[in-house]
Amino acid sequence: MIRVCADGEVVLPGDTAAVDKGVVHLRIGPGLAPATGGAAAAVPVAAKCGVLRHRAGKSADTAAFFVQSDQTKAEVSEGDNVVGVVIGKPGENYSVQIGTSRNASLPFLAFEGATRRNRPNIQIGDTVFARVAFNNKFVDPELTCMNAQMKSNGLGLLEGGYTINCSLATCRNLLHPSSAVLAALGEHVKFETAVGANGVVWIRAASTTETLLVARAIEASQSMAPKLIKQFVRELVKAAEYAAE
Repeated sequence: MIRVCADGEVVLPGDTAAVDKGVVHLRIGPGLAPATGGAAAAVPVAAKCGVLRHRAGKSADTAAFFVQSDQTKAEVSEGDNVVGVVIGKPGENYSVQIGTSRNASLPFLAFEGATRRNRPNIQIGDTVFARVAFNNKFVDPELTCMNAQMKSNGLGLLEGGYTINCSLATCRNLLHPSSAVLAALGEHVKFETAVGANGVVWIRAASTTETLLVARAIEASQSMAPKLIKQFVRELVKAAEYAAE
């Protein structure tokens, strides 16, 4: 018997997600696979164990589903943003390590304003924030640093800063507008982050001490109840201020 599960329910491989009849544009994220369904959209089927998550789109006929788990092995889907490291320049592309079983390809021209004569100044070892433009099991993932309007929109080379690896579930939580740890940190420290769906988070603050403080808070929040995070961040900031005196 096939189980039909709703948002927040634990799913096992083979369980399906409950999709509203009015959904026409359906995005199937990590942990799910498409199966033939109704006329409106394919029915997402769980490919692994975890908690089913649903996010409504900007319009009533769009929706996204994914399975949230504590795994650290990166799985990316088309449209996901990722943080990666440039490891080579084969042909007309950068080869980018994003933590998946295959390295990704980032074309030289996949940057705002880039031309064959005006290429971005990116070197091996640099960190980039990019969007997965194409991905399937037969070819390497292809990245881009532009949105649909051919604008960077925050994507591109990440200068300076520090990167940490987190579980995929933690990265999903950090991407949520009401992330407890980012809200708590924002009360004490000014910083920038780039959160990748591949389990990598880039952080940059005004000083090395503050950058490491943010990194420590995010790493610790992975195994902490949301109600304890604010107090923990406050104590972490106090300890950093005391050490600086």
